[in-house]
Amino acid sequence: SGSADIEAAVCDGVVSIDTFAPTSVPSPNPTSEPTVWVCEDSADWYKAGKPSKDCDWVMDKPDSRCSEEGDDGTLATEGCPDACGLCPEDETATIAPTPCTDSTEWGYKGKSNKDCDWVAKKPSKFCSKDDGDDWLALSACPVTCGTCGCTDSDTWLYKGKSGKSCDHVAKKPSKYCDSEDDDGTTAGEACPMTCGNCGCQDSLTWLYKGKSGKDCDYMKKKTNKCSKYKDKDGTKAKEACPIACGEC
Repeated sequence: SGSADIEAAVCDGVVSIDTFAPTSVPSPNPTSEPTVWVCEDSADWYKAGKPSKDCDWVMDKPDSRCSEEGDDGTLATEGCPDACGLCPEDETATIAPTPCTDSTEWGYKGKSNKDCDWVAKKPSKFCSKDDGDDWLALSACPVTCGTCGCTDSDTWLYKGKSGKSCDHVAKKPSKYCDSEDDDGTTAGEACPMTCGNCGCQDSLTWLYKGKSGKDCDYMKKKTNKCSKYKDKDGTKAKEACPIACGEC
C-alpha cells in the first residue's frame, strides 16, 4: 500500500491532522511545507523614540506596555510576543498567530457609518463606546484603541471564590481592581481591560504617590505633570492615564 496523504489544517494556532485514503500514484509536485514561525521576542524592537525600552521593559509590566507602539510601527504584541505572554508552551515551531485587526462589523449603536475608522478620529473619547449590545470599541477596534493582546483572564477569581471573576470586578472596578486571588494576583493584573490598564483607557487604580483622590481624574487638571508624577510603583501618569494626559 502507498503512503497516506496528510492535510494539516491550522485553526487558532492548533494543527489538526486528517488522514485520507492513499492515492494510487504519488503526486509529482509535493505541496510546500507550512510556514513556520518561532515564537520569540525581537532583539530590535523598542518603544517609539525610546531605545532603552525594549522587550525586557515590556516584560516588566506587560498589562500596560503590550499595547505600546514600537519605533518600526509595530505593536509590542508583535515584536515581543513572549514578553506579552502570547507564545504557546511549545515555542520551537508554531504557526504565526492571527494578526490583530479592527472589526469590520462593529458600529456605535449599530450605525454602520460609526465604525472603527470613526473611533480612530478621537479614540480618547470613542474607545469607551459600545455597539448598543455591550460590545465595546476597546474590544472591537483593538488596533485603533491600542488593546491588541490585552484581554481579561477567564480563570481569575477573587480569593478563589466562584462567581467573583473579572465580571464581578466590572461591577465596581474602582473598588475591586486591587483585590487579589489566592496566588496574590490582583484584579488589575488579571483583568486589565476591566480595570483600565491597557490601550486607550485611564487606569481605575492609579494614584499619585498612592494618595487617595489623586487619580487620573486629578491628572486632568495637572496635565503638565503627567511625565513627572508617579504612583508608588513608579508608573508615570502619562502611562496610566493616557486619556487624561492626552496621550491617545
